[in-house]
Amino acid sequence: MWALGWHQCRWGYNTTKALEDVVDGFISNKLPLETQWSDIDYMDSYKDFTVDPVNFAGLGEFVNKIQTNYSMKYIPIVDAGVA
Repeated sequence: MWALGWHQCRWGYNTTKALEDVVDGFISNKLPLETQWSDIDYMDSYKDFTVDPVNFAGLGEFVNKIQTNYSMKYIPIVDAGVA
């Protein structure tokens, strides 16, 4: 059931704050959301298995918050291209 649930993903969320704003918008408007995805914007120079330390500072805390407070899941997309 979870795989068919309420997921949200989009290219262009280029900061942790942008992700927080999206989740907060769903919550404040009482819209269902089970999973927040990040496209490859979160990567450091689009290198696999990295996180941009400037634009995505606090990403771990954000993930902990949505998991703890809202029982949401977080999925970062990993493209196969290796820099």
